Amino acid sequence: MNKIISLVILLLCFAVHAQSPGTKKPESHFAEGLKAGQDGQFDQAGEYFRQTVAYRKTLQGMMLQRNDPGTLSLFTVVDQLEMAAKAALCLNILEDIKSKKIKKKEGKAFFKSLHLSDQSQFDAALKEGDKAFRKYGENPRVLLARGQIYLAQTEANAALADFRSALEIDPALGLAHYYLGRAYELKELPEMAFDAYNASLASDQQLAEARIRRAPLAVLAGKFETAVDDYDRLLPWLPHGMGFYNRGFAYLSKGDYESAIADLTIALEMASELDLGKPLEAYYNRGGAYYQTGQYELAVDDFYEVTERDSTFAEAFYSRGLAYAELQLYDEALFDFTHALTLGADSAKCYFQRGRTYHKKRKYSVAISDYQEAIARDSGNTIAYYYKAFALDEASRHRQARAAYRAYLDIAPEDQSEFINYAKRRVRSLR
Repeated sequence: MNKIISLVILLLCFAVHAQSPGTKKPESHFAEGLKAGQDGQFDQAGEYFRQTVAYRKTLQGMMLQRNDPGTLSLFTVVDQLEMAAKAALCLNILEDIKSKKIKKKEGKAFFKSLHLSDQSQFDAALKEGDKAFRKYGENPRVLLARGQIYLAQTEANAALADFRSALEIDPALGLAHYYLGRAYELKELPEMAFDAYNASLASDQQLAEARIRRAPLAVLAGKFETAVDDYDRLLPWLPHGMGFYNRGFAYLSKGDYESAIADLTIALEMASELDLGKPLEAYYNRGGAYYQTGQYELAVDDFYEVTERDSTFAEAFYSRGLAYAELQLYDEALFDFTHALTLGADSAKCYFQRGRTYHKKRKYSVAISDYQEAIARDSGNTIAYYYKAFALDEASRHRQARAAYRAYLDIAPEDQSEFINYAKRRVRSLR
């Protein structure tokens, strides 16, 4: 049953949009800072960047008070955290300009390059900053900035090269480890991304964005304690509904079903704070937790809610069928397994479970047929071989049953000792 749980890894992206002057939002401060920097107004740029960095604390306060609908998207939270980190990097670049480690001319080109990148003009950004990037190629902050442009352009290999070079110069640069993780995720290398986020947090425990990205990877890697600990620490940073949703999913993956039910219930009570599609997943995952704890009627209720909201959710019909079968509501279970098949659910498991349900209704012929369909689609499902033999046996088709038991015994794994012993006894008995 634990296979019904689906994992959606967070795919988060940059989003910086300029705002009009007046009551400025952090993205506006950051964009204004880049424009001031490209114009050589470095003091003014520094002020804008400091306001952007300071927004990290403001953002956390908004999350705790839960009074700003504009921050209720997890995507928005991560975007703004990353923007604050980029602003801190820009402040470091300004320090290098002030100390004359970077000349003003190249500094202006550098900020113009970042400004073009923020407008998704990546080729122009790299061309504009090319001289500065080459001249200061041993400055880890400059390498980190160029790597971010490559990353935004989805040039993962080029980004990786810059982040690695930055870390060779300054191994303690936590933000470089963080963006290294981002690049590994872009290349679909979750284990390496997880290690990079670990290194990032070892350098800077305050990088909430690193925890946000590490936590789902920890679930993938089976490091559930790490995931739960990350979400514990992230609750003040995340929209509260999403915080409880994500921690609930971590508990579910860990097998701590009671804690999962508690967190997912809180998340559903805060449904307005959940990202698009997450209420549906919360009902589905809570239904899975109810099933695992033997609360089958509550599981049916949650899976029913899912099917009402999305009539094409094949796994919800399949999972509800499992719960109906446990409640001995076999006709309802048969309907759900059949409907799940029509919606494209995993046919091997649907045929197997429908076969089990027909078997319990003593409809042996259709049960045997479904077991055979399951075997044809997944020859590794050894238990389907056993139940096919068992159904043939109960249908008094003894010669076929004996052959089927033998076929099962030829492939049965050692951990199915109870079934193996019964099959051996029946082979001896059936003549």
